[in-house]
Amino acid sequence: MLTKVESAYLPRLKRCYQELLVGTPTAKGAVTILLWIDLVGTRRSSSVTAFDAGLATCMTSAVETWRFPAPTGQWTRFEITLALQPD
Repeated sequence: MLTKVESAYLPRLKRCYQELLVGTPTAKGAVTILLWIDLVGTRRSSSVTAFDAGLATCMTSAVETWRFPAPTGQWTRFEITLALQPD
């Protein structure tokens, strides 16, 4: 799942962060994304916890569209924490 997030979904998350940096150039902090993926690869529930409410909203909107290959045998919990800081 991590490979799928990095290759297909990370660019949209980066755009959310870049939008935040326009108004707050020094914004930095952690974002945690938690997902439950069902037997056919559909995201069934998710949460995004971020250091900025607008960033959390943008990333939640992105996460809600994610799909994954079907896991084997059971629902899968996936959690990732991103440490964001300006370049």
